[in-house]
Amino acid sequence: MSSAYYPLSLSEKHLLQAALMEENGATAAWQRWRDQVDIEQIETSSYHVLSALYVNLAHHQISDPHMSRLKGIYRRTWYANQLRMKPLRNLLAALRSADVEVLLRRDLALVASCYSDAGARLIERFDLQVSLDDVRLAFEVLKQQGWQTDALPPQKGDRLWQPIRFRDPDYFSLFLHNSLFWSSPQFYTDRLLWENAIACQLSNIPVRSLSPVDQLLALSVIVNHDYTKQRRSPDPYPIVVLADAAVMVNVIVDSATATDDWIRLLSQAQRYEMILPLRYLLVELQQLFELDIPDWVLPNLRRMAISYHELLTYALLPKERALRAKAALVKMRQRWKDISR
Repeated sequence: MSSAYYPLSLSEKHLLQAALMEENGATAAWQRWRDQVDIEQIETSSYHVLSALYVNLAHHQISDPHMSRLKGIYRRTWYANQLRMKPLRNLLAALRSADVEVLLRRDLALVASCYSDAGARLIERFDLQVSLDDVRLAFEVLKQQGWQTDALPPQKGDRLWQPIRFRDPDYFSLFLHNSLFWSSPQFYTDRLLWENAIACQLSNIPVRSLSPVDQLLALSVIVNHDYTKQRRSPDPYPIVVLADAAVMVNVIVDSATATDDWIRLLSQAQRYEMILPLRYLLVELQQLFELDIPDWVLPNLRRMAISYHELLTYALLPKERALRAKAALVKMRQRWKDISR
């Protein structure tokens, strides 16, 4: 089975399948992966999937001598996440006292709303979303709580085109955001993000996070940008993001509002000009995991017109010859306009 999107190795595919598929598929993939690698010599990109692998194998009651090793990795992940909850709990309480509403993003949102086990996914960073009106106050609260940054304080109402990075005394990173998607009218786009947010629990802390639909759409862009970097770098691809995406899709599939969620995902991909990264990601996930994506989703994505913005912004697959030719023409026109000014 060739990869639709990423140059994954055979062992990486088998690891992802063992960590995410149901019993028969997971068992077969686990046996293939186990026979291909030395579990004591796993590269970092694969190591981060091992906790989810343990959770899935244990759920399906798969017995193997390597399970004790995987359980140890799972316990370390769980413990590391619990250690990070104390400063997060204090910070969220301080923000709540200051009447600053917060949405969880990325790792925090995944663990809170998508992964069924707090030890299945390592929290490598904190990402918090606040409103434009609260960004200055959130900045001040973070500083008061001991989080340090070299950035200048934003003013109330400032839009952060890039997140502000903070570090705690242990150099753990937190990113403060107040924007995610871009589409006019922007106030409506911002409002939708908050209206679609979901209430959940993170280590018994009541929180709100991005909806799985918004998480998946945002992750599709991150994955596309990572694909571009990977083609230029010898470093292994962080395959954990594909596990994250598959978990998000399964949450949407199992939702009581699944049909509405899929419709919203497609309409937002079109409105925010994210059709290509979403389409590429869903095709990859379907090939890797045989997910229960409705049969009308991918055909609809393929029929959607691709804007000039997408052609200029996102990485195109080598096989997309027509789109690549069109993108080259658009770039040529753009250069000509710049020269003519």
